Amino acid sequence: MHDLNEVVAAHHEWQTTSGLILGGLVSSNTVTYGWPQDGTIHSASEAGWKFEGGKNVLYEKDVSDEEFVGRLVELASALAEALGQTRVYVSYAGEDLILQRPEAQTPTDD
Repeated sequence: MHDLNEVVAAHHEWQTTSGLILGGLVSSNTVTYGWPQDGTIHSASEAGWKFEGGKNVLYEKDVSDEEFVGRLVELASALAEALGQTRVYVSYAGEDLILQRPEAQTPTDD
């Protein structure tokens, strides 16, 4: 479990390194989920962080949605790397993406 300062520091590092601005809100959450295995449904939950935000109308008004999704993916990948995450979910403008570290498996071997 990472504390708020680690999550925020990883975000600030990405902005500084990338030279891009992408603000948002960071909140602590409990992720609860399920998966099928051996003919039954299994469930679990774990602590997590949610970063949510959107296009800044002052600094990013001329950035296309395609470019912005690229920035989101870049930020999500940087946060996952800094915080040791196997999988990250990204949603923007009705599009959902699942990013998974290459050659890494979740605890359920996905």
